[in-house]
Amino acid sequence: MARRSEHSREELREMALQAAELLLDEMQLPALSTRQIAAKMGYTVGTLYQLYKNLPDLLLHVNSRTLKKLQHCCLEDYDVSLPATENIQHFALSYVEFSCRYQSRWRLIFDHDVLEQVEQPQWYQEQVGDLFALISQELKRLRPDANEEQVAATTHLLWSSVHGICTMSLNQKVFAQKIDKEALIKSLVKNFVMGWQYETRE
Repeated sequence: MARRSEHSREELREMALQAAELLLDEMQLPALSTRQIAAKMGYTVGTLYQLYKNLPDLLLHVNSRTLKKLQHCCLEDYDVSLPATENIQHFALSYVEFSCRYQSRWRLIFDHDVLEQVEQPQWYQEQVGDLFALISQELKRLRPDANEEQVAATTHLLWSSVHGICTMSLNQKVFAQKIDKEALIKSLVKNFVMGWQYETRE
């Protein structure tokens, strides 16, 4: 068992988050505990509680790292010179692929049991907003005349639809036929953008 003096507070916090991520990749969220995280770090549970208020607090910071990683994945190969529709499709496909690759981390972002036990600080809400902004900026390119309220509502509607495809692809056993998530995403974006571009201006 390591001694706390061997690492700084910031190093310990980083170790705790990395341990939680590794465990999430190995198991489902309900099975995760502070005892397991501490053991993965090589420290006591007492040390862990000196770093974070409780498990939900620690998991909120895990979510923050997941959001950063997700945004990084979405921005890979992003090219502002490409048509807005292509960029939206790229973001959507990146989101779906991320949800499949990091299932437990992705599900944790939307876990109500965790979210209800900890207050979401402003910096966290801004991170969530930054993800939605990726879509909003491309929708604005397609409809420069649209106001902020219209863009925000449409962004949430489109992202909710993409999220639905993620959920479907992760629950293949529910459906009789295998879901082609890439084909669904391309069809969704194509039809959604078409409707957005030619929507009656108010």
